[in-house]
Amino acid sequence: MRRQRHARRRRRPGRAGWQCRQRSLNGGDGPDALNGGAGADVLRGGAGDDTFVYTLITDSAVGVTHDTVLDFTGVGAAAGDRINLAQIDANALAAGDQAFNFIGTAAFTHVAGQLHAVAANGGVDSLIQGDVNGDGIADFEILVKGATAAAWVAGDFIL
Repeated sequence: MRRQRHARRRRRPGRAGWQCRQRSLNGGDGPDALNGGAGADVLRGGAGDDTFVYTLITDSAVGVTHDTVLDFTGVGAAAGDRINLAQIDANALAAGDQAFNFIGTAAFTHVAGQLHAVAANGGVDSLIQGDVNGDGIADFEILVKGATAAAWVAGDFIL
């Protein structure tokens, strides 16, 4: 049975009121669905084929507030973990709910709905980035540790 886990929000007083801390979410030994929600989260699926679920582009913003996935397994393989982006409207300019188009490691071409992988941290990690408005700039990103950008295929995602 697939378990869905959500990050618990822990807050602390800050200079401008209450601020969210970075959260850590760990899956179990079997398949899990992990959804950290908004803010910079650290996600570890554990054993089993896990799904990292994103429902809004604000779930993993660009820059220091992006999520970090620590143990994504099976990049480029038929089986393994997956990133679920199906609930995000990939094209904010069109009516309805469109799916992303994975373009590998190619640069954005100013077309809304593109998703690509970019080398990070000297090429040992990758950033999964999406452009939902066609401006050629990432609107969200997810850092995946230990997965090279060139290894990703469309099957690693639920689009």
